[in-house]
Amino acid sequence: MWEESYHLLEKYLKEGNTVVFDATFAKLSTREKCISLAHKFGADKIQGIYIDSSMEIAKDRNSNRERVVPEHIIESMHKNLNLNPPEMQEGFDSIFTLDEYHQFIKTELKTKEKNKEKEFKIKIK
Repeated sequence: MWEESYHLLEKYLKEGNTVVFDATFAKLSTREKCISLAHKFGADKIQGIYIDSSMEIAKDRNSNRERVVPEHIIESMHKNLNLNPPEMQEGFDSIFTLDEYHQFIKTELKTKEKNKEKEFKIKIK
């Protein structure tokens, strides 16, 4: 599966297209490989969207999907993401962190001077 995805990433980036690579990337090594390949294939900017959700909500949403992922996979992915959440030094130009309700929690941006970080305080009514 990954090899075909990487092949398409290469094809579309080399054609000059913007690519949205929709994957959980729970493992740091998988994120690093994809980011490295995207840079190699000519990506101008690498932006990540990280949804920081509880395991309970992830399991609930998974149970309502057309293609349900086994629960032990959800638990493993959640554990991996908690141990190694996406970080700027992996090669991102920006990371947008959202909560389980898709509200911004934090934005990190790479600028010429340094990395900047902005946290958001959300009030859910």
